[in-house]
Amino acid sequence: MNIKVDALQVTLGQSEILKDVSINAEGGKFIGVIGPNGSGKSTLLKCIYRVLEPTHGCIYLNNASIHKLSYKESAKRVGVVTQHNFYNFDFTVSEVVLMGRTPHKKHMERDNANDYRLMNDALARVEMLEFKHRIFSTLSGGEQQRVILARALVQETDCLILDEPTNHLDIKHQLKIMDLSKRLGITVIAALHDLNVAASYCDYMYILKSGEIVGEGAPKEVLSASVIGAVYGVRAKILTDPETSAFHIAYLPNY
Repeated sequence: MNIKVDALQVTLGQSEILKDVSINAEGGKFIGVIGPNGSGKSTLLKCIYRVLEPTHGCIYLNNASIHKLSYKESAKRVGVVTQHNFYNFDFTVSEVVLMGRTPHKKHMERDNANDYRLMNDALARVEMLEFKHRIFSTLSGGEQQRVILARALVQETDCLILDEPTNHLDIKHQLKIMDLSKRLGITVIAALHDLNVAASYCDYMYILKSGEIVGEGAPKEVLSASVIGAVYGVRAKILTDPETSAFHIAYLPNY
């Protein structure tokens, strides 16, 4: 699935959060959105998965305006993993994951054997199957994040939106979630804080600062020490592994 964001603007109150932002996510590509806190990353993603309505601009799914689709139809095409997930009721893990099947259901249609198969498979893929009967609210933040990814997997969408998906996760599960998302072979748009993770997994990235795109390209093209310094206000050094040609960002103290 191709996703195109064209000249998006978002104004909340007196604040202009996004200023004429355009991005293009080609089918099957892993697209990163990076930038400091408050740069507009989450706002951009919320517009794509329709939690926020942009002030101006358009979003297209395979050349069709997203605003001409019902919310149910959008949910069949775009899955979401957000960084904050709250439920006011004591849902079990399996119940939370099965919520991902809702867009495929008619009114009052019950879950069937295929839904349960998809649920068990998704939980196994994120290594949470043994927790299926646990109450979601009793899990750690990292465990909840893995369950929410499983919920997105059972939606069987052609695009996955990840809003800081590795928050609360230890290193092992950070890499597992990124590996799994990359292997899906679908379009992924991810807001990421860790630039080394972004460099390892993204095919292409956009840099946001103060609501504007200030850079774009393949990781090796845009993640230079000078760009990192200008965008994040930190000193950095780019290191390249002589065997794999992979590069790593080392941050330098200011004292």
